[in-house]
Amino acid sequence: MSLNFYSDIDALSIDGKDNLAIKLKTPSVRLQDKLDELNALKSGGSVNILIESAVVTFEEETLAGSDDKRFEYYQNDDGLWVRKENAQTDLELEGVDQYDTHKVEITADVIDQFILSQKVEYLEDKKFNPKEILAKISEGEEIDEISQSMKLATIDLVKKLNKARNYFAPFAAQWMSDKESKEDNG
Repeated sequence: MSLNFYSDIDALSIDGKDNLAIKLKTPSVRLQDKLDELNALKSGGSVNILIESAVVTFEEETLAGSDDKRFEYYQNDDGLWVRKENAQTDLELEGVDQYDTHKVEITADVIDQFILSQKVEYLEDKKFNPKEILAKISEGEEIDEISQSMKLATIDLVKKLNKARNYFAPFAAQWMSDKESKEDNG
């Protein structure tokens, strides 16, 4: 049995017996259908825990000296999210970097929401469908079962899923920005 959810590490402490206690905090709505499984794991005693950051970082390039982004992410007329490289208007000088890079952070749960709710195409690996995997996980299927059905080691499935999240991170950041703009403008 396995359980997959996003959480914050609320506290770390070491007790008098030199045991490390890790306190997690997550909205109960994320686990409302999983409380029985969580209690079963707790009563089972020992569990294997993989903790990885849910923050995905990507680099965004802007034309040096301006806010013009090198790549634009948007929905085309069919509703499919696409990436377009903006044409450079300045004269290219050999050896001169034309773009500034900025690190952008977004959480994996936002990327997952984007992948699940939007029309997307994963161009890095057309045989791997991250939307299908995330849908199975959100429906409660265990990641171990999913990986076995795909004839993959669980860690390999996690790596493929994280690679897809990295690919979709800039799309999801634009989607979230658009969504927040709509909410702000009423």
